[in-house]
Amino acid sequence: MVALTIGTWNVYTLIDNKKSSRPQRQSFVRKLSRRCYGGDDGGDHGPAEADITGLDQDTFSKMTTYLMGELTVSSEDYKLLENMNKLTSLKYLEMKDTAVSISRNLKDLSQHSAALQPSLDELAVIEEQIAALERADAYSKKPEAKYNKLERR
Repeated sequence: MVALTIGTWNVYTLIDNKKSSRPQRQSFVRKLSRRCYGGDDGGDHGPAEADITGLDQDTFSKMTTYLMGELTVSSEDYKLLENMNKLTSLKYLEMKDTAVSISRNLKDLSQHSAALQPSLDELAVIEEQIAALERADAYSKKPEAKYNKLERR
């Protein structure tokens, strides 16, 4: 990140240079200050001029402090976003690893299920045979029960 340095300066205009042949000019802040504190004739105001210069410097200093604060807050916001993006990226990598692991385990389970399928099919056939034998046994018990019943009489 590039550090941004803001400095303040006092703008001296041609009005301060008595030897200049150019028309007198002054900064907007000076004009505004002179209007607010009196004396808009452009002449030397002595102590009032010093007060205006001090006010100009104070204004620039406060503006610099404010702007530095705003830039610091913006910088901190971007750092926070950067950290959040890094954490989110790490979470997505963890989720990807978890998904890969689940996919691998599912594939293994499918292979094991496929390997066990013939045995499961055999068990189903045996179960059907047992059910058929039980039905045959029940059928054979009916005549035996009738015979025992008739014998008792």
